[in-house]
Order: sequence, then structure tokens, then C-alpha cells
Amino acid sequence: MQEYTGCKGMMSARGILHNPGLFAGYQNTPLSAVQNWLNINHTNYLWFHHHLVFMCENLLTKAARNTFNQLRKASDVVSFLEDQLHIPNVLPSNRILGKEPGGTSGAYYENVGINESVSSQPEDIVDSIINLFD
Repeated sequence: MQEYTGCKGMMSARGILHNPGLFAGYQNTPLSAVQNWLNINHTNYLWFHHHLVFMCENLLTKAARNTFNQLRKASDVVSFLEDQLHIPNVLPSNRILGKEPGGTSGAYYENVGINESVSSQPEDIVDSIINLFD
């Protein structure tokens, strides 16, 4: 693109969020991208679900998207996508993320076990992004 237009750079955040396979030539999100996202060890339900909302926009019917947008548990999200998109072998830890919507806006929640309470200590957004895939 730089050779053709002379641009110094480009921004593709929204396009890549909706279709991670965009630069590989895919017109819509490839199922392999959704499966890969489901098999990353996530720590935060809100980010996990948020990215899937965009990635699955063109993969689900309007009715299915409405249902998907109402899901509030990681286990429900995983089961729903397994049923709708026939994606097998999802990482088991993504069924129990320990994060439910709510709490302090803008806060990053620590990964918690079943018997632990959720911490709502705000962290710097850069630290949150860096630690997302730890």
C-alpha cells in the first residue's frame, strides 16, 4: 500500500476487530479465528465477549446475535458458539473465567477462583492490555 499510495501508515483497528482474517483475504471472519480466540487463555470475561461480538457479527443471524449479546457467563458463550458455529475443543478454562459483567467501570478484574471474591482495583489501561494474554 505504501508503494502504491505513498502513505506513511494506515489504521485498521475496526476492520481487524470485525474480521481478523482481513489481510489474509477473507471477506468475513474465518471460523479458525473464532476458534483460536476461544482457545487463548483469557482472564477477563468482558474483553473475551466484546471481541467475539465483533468477530461473529457476520457469522450469526440477527436473532442469534441478539441472543449472544445477552449472554453473561463465559460457559454460556462457549456453549452457544459450539452449537451455532460447530466449533469443537474449546479451552476448558474459558468456561470459568470468573468474570461477570458489572463492578467498577474501567477496572481490570483479577482472575478469581470459585471461592474468591472479585477484586476491583483499577490498573493502568496499558498494564491491562499488556497482561491480557498472560
